[in-house]
Amino acid sequence: MTKEQEYQREYFEKNKERLKAYRKEWHQRNRERALAKQAERRGKDPERTKEERRLSYAKNREETRKRRAKAYAEDEELRERAKARSRAAYAKNPERNRAWARRWNKEHPEEARERVAEWAKANPDKMQVIRLRRRGLMRNAGDADPAHLAKLLSEPCCAYCEVAFEPCSMRERTIDHVRPLVRGGTNAAENLLAACRRCNSQKNRKTLEEWAATGRAPKGVAKRLARVDT
Repeated sequence: MTKEQEYQREYFEKNKERLKAYRKEWHQRNRERALAKQAERRGKDPERTKEERRLSYAKNREETRKRRAKAYAEDEELRERAKARSRAAYAKNPERNRAWARRWNKEHPEEARERVAEWAKANPDKMQVIRLRRRGLMRNAGDADPAHLAKLLSEPCCAYCEVAFEPCSMRERTIDHVRPLVRGGTNAAENLLAACRRCNSQKNRKTLEEWAATGRAPKGVAKRLARVDT
């Protein structure tokens, strides 16, 4: 290190706070110029920029997270841009991100369970689709077509009792297997119908014929059986 460099370092250490305040003030007065200069430097040396960001994040992890969370909460446009970047990054490296998620869940089991519970509560339709597809795969009944499931979840009324769906009640929308999985049914599109929770619970593991024979099935079941017979 030369004498000039030693002098500069000593001077900076003696006047650290004053110099920081000056730089901050200068940056505020010349924000556009400073940002343009930073962008130019980052474009010339992207690897150095990545390393600087990684080190800075590692050093100020909690502070950075809090600052980002506050910014995202206050700015919806910024929040949507961040989500778009996250989706693009995940699509680019899905296996790496799945491995990271599994490792994080293993290291933070309680927090992972809380996150899953919150997401499930906020996305009941998506959870229903996940459970249905998983059950079918576990019973070797095939996977359901996501597009067909989305169509069923947009149906206005129950396929059996033909009553309009109502959220948070026994008329809540569910997806039913016409022939139950335990009776050899599959996740094929023709074996899936949108049904209210009441009808789905009444039908349970019965076939349509068995349900009709109980005398408790709604009129829509008889209509459906008549169409099948013809």
